Amino acid sequence: SGAAVYVNGVEVARDNLPAGPLTPDTYAAGPISTADRHVPVSFAIPSSAFVAGTNTIAVEVHLNSRNQTAAGFDLALTGQP
Repeated sequence: SGAAVYVNGVEVARDNLPAGPLTPDTYAAGPISTADRHVPVSFAIPSSAFVAGTNTIAVEVHLNSRNQTAAGFDLALTGQP
């Protein structure tokens, strides 16, 4: 699977996805090995992506083929001073 992360509607990170615009027909760049499926992927998101008050974080998940039967993810956000 591949994922694109958005903050307030702006893409801020991407993993295992091709460059360029993403569409519903975009597949992940390749499969993730069984050993790597539980390895966390971390992104540093600049504080400038956030606004005072409420922010929206969205994740778009793409399968690596039409035959992939399932995908999932966990999300955690940690702030640093």
